[in-house]
Parts: sequence; C-alpha cells; structure tokens
Amino acid sequence: MAFQGTTAFPGKGIISGLEKHGVAFGQNVNAYTAHNETVYNLSSVPTASESLLDTCLLILHDWSYYLTLEDKEIDDERGVISEEWRTRRTPSFRIQAQTFPVLFKGSKYAVRDVIGSLDVIKNFKYQTIRDFYHKWYRSDLEAIAVVGDIDVQVMEDKIKKLFSKIPVVENPVERPFFSIPDHDETNYVLATDKEVSGTSIAATVRFRDLSAAEKNTVAYLKEVLIASFYNSMLNARISEIMQQETPPFMRGNIGFGGLVRGYAAYSINVVPKPNEEALAWEAILKENERVKRFGFTDSELARAKTNMLAGLESAYKQKDKVDNEAIWRI
Repeated sequence: MAFQGTTAFPGKGIISGLEKHGVAFGQNVNAYTAHNETVYNLSSVPTASESLLDTCLLILHDWSYYLTLEDKEIDDERGVISEEWRTRRTPSFRIQAQTFPVLFKGSKYAVRDVIGSLDVIKNFKYQTIRDFYHKWYRSDLEAIAVVGDIDVQVMEDKIKKLFSKIPVVENPVERPFFSIPDHDETNYVLATDKEVSGTSIAATVRFRDLSAAEKNTVAYLKEVLIASFYNSMLNARISEIMQQETPPFMRGNIGFGGLVRGYAAYSINVVPKPNEEALAWEAILKENERVKRFGFTDSELARAKTNMLAGLESAYKQKDKVDNEAIWRI
C-alpha cells in the first residue's frame, strides 16, 4: 500500500516519479516484511541530483505517516496479496509449515505466517488496516539509513528538519516482545512433502540474544568476531571433508546465527546422500563433538585471522566501487 498513494504522491506518483530518473520499481524501489520488521528501500538513486534526493526523503517521510490507504487501492492490493499467498505455497513453504510449530513451540511464531490468513486478506475492513498503520508506523519505532556518496551533515540536517514535523503518537502502545518458552526435552519433527526430492537434517539450539544496549558495546563486537572465527574455522573443516574422495554427506554447515527478534541459535545442518542419512548425521555430529572436546589448532586460528584481514583489506581497497545496495543490507 505504500506504493499506492501518499499525501505528497497521489496514486502511482512514487513509482512514476522515480522511474523517470531510472530508479525502477521492484528492482530499486521495494519493501519486505518479516516477523518483526517491515523495511522499505530506495536504491541506486543518482546522488548528483539534490532535488531527487530531497524527493526520496519526502517519500520516506510520507511512508512514515501519510499513506492515503484509499478503499479502491486496498481492494486492488487484496488481489495482489492473494496471488502472492497462492504462489508462496511451495514445497519449501509446506516443509516450513511443519517445522516452525516445533522450532517455535508455544509462541506466536509457531502459529502466525508472515503473509497472514487468506480469509483475513480478503475480508478485513478498510478501517482495520488504517488503524494498524497509525498504531505501529510511528517515529519511535522507525529508523532511517542513508548510504551513498553524500554530505553526511547536510543529509542529517534535512532528515531532522523533515521528520521532526511528523506528529508524535499520543499514548503509544508498547511494542510487544514475543517470547519462545524454554523446554527440558528435545523437540523433534519429521517433515515430509511428496514434491521434495532431497533430504536435510538439522539440529537447532535456541538461546536469548543480547539486548540492543548490550550490542552497542565493544565487548559485543569482540563476541561477534569470536563467533565469526568459530564459524569460519569449523566450516573450513567441513569443506576439507567435502574434498575427500567419498565424503560422508553432500553438504553441511555448523555455526552461530540469528533466529528471530531477541533470539539467536546454534545450528547443525547436513544434506545426506540418498539413503545415507545416519552416516551423514553421525559424521557432522562427530565434527561438532571434536571441536567441543579439543577446540581448534593455532594454525587454524592464524589462517582464519589471515583470511579475515585479507577480506577486510580487499573491501577497503574496493570501497569506492561498492554499490550502496550491498551496504544498506548489512
């Protein structure tokens, strides 16, 4: 709906206005929604035109508070989302529908699909979406990221001047945190689908992630680096196994990563050869247990450090050639 009319850009004004400057809808103008966030992006915008940058800021400004949400546009979008709902019913989606209720057992994540119920999509009242928009699209829940060849101070001043005009929501509803209950036993699921030809096996250990305040520290940066080294060294071992003449599995990986808001995970994943599931699972678990008991060698750590430094040095040398599309997603 953010592309179907705002106060300053009625109808398809955002799309038509940007495409005149080579900023294409879908490729450079898009959005996505996950369980805990909705992100809108404008990318590959020519920075030589100050007026175009001002237009982009005004678009962000309107997305924040000034969507028109007209009846006809809402009804048109119902059809678009309904078709998206239909096309997403893929084999991988059906597998996910079986695993999520176990992975997130006892939480809203176990029962809520991001795209929602088709019945709700087709039948919600117009006022419902307007109330939702003004309830949750608020300046205190939003963040703006601008990446590119710009004058940082000038851009910051423009953002403050423009966005400070957006009315503050009175008595805002507190954003809820959706917890996932802990459990003593190991939960298990066997997910099958007649259209899935391959097999994969995974074990996920979920744990609470650090808070935003805790992440805004040098200590957290150190933990991130340690986790990165750990993932790199362990998966280097798995890569060496894959170089064997007859490796025990087709693919595998182990490591720390994100899960959902407030939670992180340690995951073990393997893709076995046909009818060799037990062999593959035993092999990947052995590597996990090996590092648990004996850790890594000094040479493995030195190689991981060398590779990381080489990557950082290469990125620095190429800093003027990096597209902003690659940066804002970090």
